Formats: sequence, structure tokens, C-alpha cells
Amino acid sequence: MTPPIFVQAFAIAIIVLLVTGCRPAQSSDAPFTAESEKLAVQSPASKQLDSPAAPPPDREFQDVLNQYMGLNERLDRIASRLKISNVDLCPKTESDIGLTTHTLSDYPEELRLAARYYLNVDEDMSIRTIRAQSPAAKAGLLAGDRILALNGESLIEGPLFSNPQLKGAMGKALFHTGLNKLNSADTARITVNRRGKSLTKILPITRQCKLPVTLFFSEDINGHYVNGEIWMTSGLLQTVSEDIRIAYIMAHEMAHALHHDAQERTPQIELDADRAGLILLARAGYDPAELASFWAEQLYLFDGGDSESGTHPDLKRRVDNFALTLSYIRAAQEDKDKLKALITTPE
Repeated sequence: MTPPIFVQAFAIAIIVLLVTGCRPAQSSDAPFTAESEKLAVQSPASKQLDSPAAPPPDREFQDVLNQYMGLNERLDRIASRLKISNVDLCPKTESDIGLTTHTLSDYPEELRLAARYYLNVDEDMSIRTIRAQSPAAKAGLLAGDRILALNGESLIEGPLFSNPQLKGAMGKALFHTGLNKLNSADTARITVNRRGKSLTKILPITRQCKLPVTLFFSEDINGHYVNGEIWMTSGLLQTVSEDIRIAYIMAHEMAHALHHDAQERTPQIELDADRAGLILLARAGYDPAELASFWAEQLYLFDGGDSESGTHPDLKRRVDNFALTLSYIRAAQEDKDKLKALITTPE
């Protein structure tokens, strides 16, 4: 089974750290700064296992890992808001309760000792992160909880779990498969082990767009939709502190995913994505009026510049398109159905 994209990206980042002793690429212009409205997201990154084989504390390594986790958590928080609010527009959906899971087998063998120590993970499936304000957070689940059962079905017992090396991966696959079979009208009854005590929590199910949004370590300040996934660079998240600006860039790429699955890019396609992205943003509860000066201030975020290219429109066309779309959004008066209609019929 292919490891989750987070795990693959994390492994790459840690390999770079272990081999070169260098930090992952980041913007040289500005450090990552949490915006004032950022919600805390639980993470096991700062926990340590009491293991004699554990590596010694490394403050620089821990700082980089915490930053990496923070960027991922911020990205997930913004992405979930867009994907949940616009789920009715997406051809593929999935269940969401606001948590991610992992097992030690998700990580390359040479990184497992570090993962065990820095991420508090072992062979059993456990919760990696909990998104703030999500069903999982409101139910009181915690990062580090070992998941034992879903809706009464054991995820740790039976003939399939006889191999301890495969037990966690098998349980994880069954958990996420079972979760995705649930609809928004259903609830998930999750049993966990927390410090030797069994707890059962009942969570409501939320549906969201099935559209991976992944952090890519690069000094570039950009976002891309490629092969069914949205990639956002660490340089972007480190440089842009306001969530709404990150959300708009993400919504622009989400518009490409919904309407331009082919990788073709033309000035008109980019203008369509600008318009649709602004509407997706409004449907997620952001105020597009806060971005009135977006293109003038954030010109460097996208290709195109002041002159039109073969793939991107010039700045004036983007500014005019933005103003026109904003007038349509104001006329819709936050009605999600009217905003939905604007996606395809702005006139």
C-alpha cells in the first residue's frame, strides 16, 4: 500500500535533514509567521517515547519538524474549509472527521527510529494530528490515541492481524475504507486506547471534496494543480501570513481541478479559474472584499506579470475580472445556491 502523501513528503524532508544536516528549503525573505486567527492543532511531534534506543534530543531537528508539522496543519485547516463548503460541486467526495493516522510502517526503515522518537508512533495505528474545531477535536480525541475499532468492528484482532508488521497497516486500511463508506447522515463510533484505558467516542461525519492538497518544500511562492492534486509550496505558506490569501490561491487551483482537469493553460482558462476561485472562497465563508488589492500586491505569486503570455492574462484583465466577479458575489448576498450558479453562469 502506498504511504500517505504526507508521509512521503515527510520522509523526503527528514532524509534531507539526516543526510545534509540542512533545513528544508524555505523563503529567504520572511520566516513562517502564524496569522492571528490561526487555531491550534494538536500534534504528537513534541512527544517523546521513553526508549533507550531513541536518538538524543536535537533542538534544531525538532524546530524544523515542528515548523513542517505547523505548515501541514495550516494547509489542512484551510483546505478542509474549502473542500467541505464546496463538496456539492465535486464529482468525488470522501468522509472527514478531522484527523490523520499513521503507523511506523508508513515510514522508510532508516527513518523509523526518528519517527518513533519524534512523532510518537509505533507498529499500531494511531492518530497523527487532530484538526481544531473538527468532529474529532470536539469529541475529545487526541493525537497519539491508538484506534482499536470503528462502529464496533475491531481493527486490531482476527486472522488478518497475526503478522505484527502488517497489523497497523491493515487496521489503517480498514479504518479509512470503513469511514469512507459512511454518509453525512451517519456517525462514526471510534474506540481508542489512551494510556492503557479504552475510550469510545461518537463523531458526526462530514463529507468533503476528494482532492489532495499537499505541501511541497520549495522556495518558490506558488500553488499548482498537477495530476489530480493541489501542491502548495512552503515558500508560499512561509511568506503569506493571511489565511484568506492562501485560501484564494488554493481555490484558484481547486477551480482548475473542477473545470480544467487537463493540464492545458490559456489566459481565458486562468481568468475562469480566478473567477471560480473567488466564488469558491465566498462559499467557504471568506470575505472576497478583503482581497480587493490582491493582484496589485501579490503579483509575484503567479506567472503572467504586467503583460499577457501564452498561458496567463495580463494584470489589468485579472483586476477587471476580479472586480466584476466581486460585484456578482455581492449581488448573490451570501446565498450558496446563487453562488454555485455563478461558477458556470456568471452573467
